[in-house]
Amino acid sequence: MSLFNDDQIRFDLLRKYSINQWGRYPPDVIPLTAADPDFRAAEEIRRAIANMAVDGVFSYGGDGGNSAFRDACARHVTHRKGFSCSPDEVFATSGVAQAMMLTCKALMEPGDEAIIFDPVDFLFGKSIDAAGGRRVTSKVSWETLEFDLEGLKELVTPRTRMICVCNPHNPYGRVLRRDELKAMVDLAVDHDLWIMSDEIWSDIIYDGREHIATASIDGAAERILSLYGFSKNIRVGRPPTGLHYRSEPRVDG
Repeated sequence: MSLFNDDQIRFDLLRKYSINQWGRYPPDVIPLTAADPDFRAAEEIRRAIANMAVDGVFSYGGDGGNSAFRDACARHVTHRKGFSCSPDEVFATSGVAQAMMLTCKALMEPGDEAIIFDPVDFLFGKSIDAAGGRRVTSKVSWETLEFDLEGLKELVTPRTRMICVCNPHNPYGRVLRRDELKAMVDLAVDHDLWIMSDEIWSDIIYDGREHIATASIDGAAERILSLYGFSKNIRVGRPPTGLHYRSEPRVDG
């Protein structure tokens, strides 16, 4: 039986526990708002949580994440994302939204500029604003879904501190090509800029597309913070032999 069909969705549980999404709408409404998974977590995850509850020990977590968690994340990134990652390079937050906020506040001073792509998830701009920074937008074509790589160079000023990448892109729902990522990384190298790369959707791709981690591009390793999440993907066990991503536009939250 497939994990991904309507029979596997417990609408009663969604309306009971997903208060901000399913719980606020009538039963005949399907909300397409926040990117909150509708499928239940994998059995292995549910069992681990239940075992912890039975043990009854709920202490504070480690700074930046418990060592076992950081080790698991490092192994996942190393095996699936195409670049080497050690547990010491992993810092756990409550989600990518918090990670964006912390990244911008750590790397930007009031008045500094960060380049973001238009349109893109609202959290990029909100995080820059929270750091007292200034958004500089680069238009992404709705007709072709292409990034303006030549125009990107003209946006860099002495106050530019960071390029913000969303790959796979939200809301256009496409993965960036290697040449696009290389152009962004080369620009960052030439102007000594940081790169914040949100790759939370990188495990859910379709249509024969390939996701390329920004950190795997030559020159990126010393200047990038890669943001990943582990709640959007409910697959367990061995990863599939091919990774795919949808090509049509999509809006998430």
